[in-house]
Amino acid sequence: MLENIQSKLKEFSIHLRRSFDSRPPLVSQELHRAVNAGVPERYDPRIIAKGGEHMVFRFNEPFRRKLTEAEKRSGKKAKERPRDVVYKVNFYDTGPILEAAASGDETKVKRALDKMRDKIEDKRRSFEDLREYFGFDAVPAQQYMIRDVPITPEIVAAVRPDLIHKAIGLTSIPAWVEVQRKLDLDTAISINGYYPESPYSQAHEKVDEEEFNRKFDAGHDVLTGGILSEMDHESQLKRVLAMYPDLRPVAHKAAADPSFKEELRQLSDKLMNFIEETGIAIDLVGRNNMVMIKRGDKWTVRFLDILHPGDFSFINLKILLEMMRQKQPIGQRGRSVVLDLVNTVRIVNALALISGNDRRLYYPDLAAIPPEVWRDEMKKAFVH
Repeated sequence: MLENIQSKLKEFSIHLRRSFDSRPPLVSQELHRAVNAGVPERYDPRIIAKGGEHMVFRFNEPFRRKLTEAEKRSGKKAKERPRDVVYKVNFYDTGPILEAAASGDETKVKRALDKMRDKIEDKRRSFEDLREYFGFDAVPAQQYMIRDVPITPEIVAAVRPDLIHKAIGLTSIPAWVEVQRKLDLDTAISINGYYPESPYSQAHEKVDEEEFNRKFDAGHDVLTGGILSEMDHESQLKRVLAMYPDLRPVAHKAAADPSFKEELRQLSDKLMNFIEETGIAIDLVGRNNMVMIKRGDKWTVRFLDILHPGDFSFINLKILLEMMRQKQPIGQRGRSVVLDLVNTVRIVNALALISGNDRRLYYPDLAAIPPEVWRDEMKKAFVH
């Protein structure tokens, strides 16, 4: 009876967190169909998520260790155990490989593979930086490799429609693959926020455009430093949670659990130190990119997929903001970069606000851009 009640409470908790979620579904039906139809049955993959760079897979079949010849002769049976890892295919950085393979030029393929290996090494070093700031256990161990993966035009259309014409005639390509230990996230607190500039967020909130814009402008102003000193804490928090419904479960947990709130305060400080001292961009958009997990009586942070590609740098943020302030065009790529970086600034500042930390990330050029100007410009990032 007690176990049944606990199970129901767990299901309700998960449902409650998802009810605040203002992000699109983890995997589109189109991608589900393409993977199921196009991947050979022997791979037996189950796609569980897709972000801006990765497709994430679980494999249903158990792992069997290969027996040695001596073990086979002795009649020993191979033991099975569940796979406790996820496989992440980096389709973003595999794009140049696809373009090179489509050309049929082996020299181009080799050059693209060399560049991919360099990027993998850069990511390894960035993860070491993360461990230095946040502790070894904060970054789950993972392996990086380049492996041939099966592709079809339908799969490419679902993840990189701009490269669909390159996929014709190809059945597999070398891809960047990461293998990471799977964590139990059922009771984890995801600390992320989807872009409020997205049309999906507006539709999810079910308010008219004028009301949505009012909420956005108020929250953006608080989180970028425009009117920080003019409002009491509760008024600021109300504006921020109206802008970022994804953070409401975080605020609820901080209000109810002092140990969680203190860990969140320390985390916000470390995130600001990391950003200011390294300039490395972190991705706080994706669901479960950063989570808090309770181990015993202590909350700890885990980074599952928190690093952006190389050109998403806080050095570039200053350049792009200055261009915007001078009303120079920054293009679609520039919008994408500046939007992600500013979203990170807002989320980190929101975590500081929720946890009672008075410190903030502050960029004068960002605070100088009126919220309505920023909002109207960044909405263009979602027009393809």
